[in-house]
Amino acid sequence: MLTIKEINEIVEQTSNAYSVDSYTSWPECVRMLSRKNFNKFEILSILRSKWARWAADSSEGSHRATSEDLEKFVNKFSAKDV
Repeated sequence: MLTIKEINEIVEQTSNAYSVDSYTSWPECVRMLSRKNFNKFEILSILRSKWARWAADSSEGSHRATSEDLEKFVNKFSAKDV
């Protein structure tokens, strides 16, 4: 699992990602991916990928997406389920 410093670095490095404004808590998305044992480079890739957008687009209702929405999406397509 990543340290708080590493999580904050990832949040900063992805602060201009396409989907950042679609989520209620970008840092919580990073923490969730870290808990699922993704490494720093995998997390950066996921947050900058279409997966983050597709997860937000598939969230239910008209609310902003949550880390749970991203987790549901990642669980469908990832072999890293723990």
